[in-house]
Amino acid sequence: GHRAVPKVKVGLTAIVLSKPIVVGKSTLSYLVLQGKDSDKAEASVDAAACTAIAPLAQGGKITGPPNDVVSKLVAALTQKAPRKHDPYTFLSAKQGAAVKCNIKSVHDGFLFPTDAGVWFVNKFVFIPKKEVHWIEFGRTSAVSTRTFDLTVMTKDGAKHEFSMIEKEEHNRLLEYTKKLKFKTKEELDKEKASGVKKEDTGGGKVEEKKTEDAKGAVKESTGKSEGDTKEG
Repeated sequence: GHRAVPKVKVGLTAIVLSKPIVVGKSTLSYLVLQGKDSDKAEASVDAAACTAIAPLAQGGKITGPPNDVVSKLVAALTQKAPRKHDPYTFLSAKQGAAVKCNIKSVHDGFLFPTDAGVWFVNKFVFIPKKEVHWIEFGRTSAVSTRTFDLTVMTKDGAKHEFSMIEKEEHNRLLEYTKKLKFKTKEELDKEKASGVKKEDTGGGKVEEKKTEDAKGAVKESTGKSEGDTKEG
């Protein structure tokens, strides 16, 4: 007979480097650490050599699950609080922090929608929230398929295509994109056509501004510039 394989909770810690490091022939901009929550890690600390970490150590050591130990060390050294998964920002249909998918239809892995942006592992990709230009959902209405796609376009013109996402995750991801105020490609196209750009000014207020194209069109239609209106 078959024996059930117990589920193991695995933690991931992603570290974005301020300066890339070179390892062999590869240049690394990010480090991704993986550890089982059931494992136990231990880090020895020299209190005299590193006063920032000393308060965390008990008896000269920091112990606990691997990801917790790493997070504490990085936070103490960089003076930056680690960002942890926030269920309010995103929670998958399976009550997890990520959804399974492919990127470029080749690399399979997990997509993590976070308050800082979107990141993907196995082939690591990180798209900061401020770099997202537009998003687009594909194949969501196709009855014959059980999956859909998500495309993310960045402001520098890079397109990231995440495919084979289970349809039960569509509403969850849609809600996430609205929380982070990501615009869809369709919304941006409509703004461009109408010449009105909507900007979130904070406090739930949305301000409408005419785009440069619209201003130019008004001047061209009147045949006058601002200087033409003055008499003299």
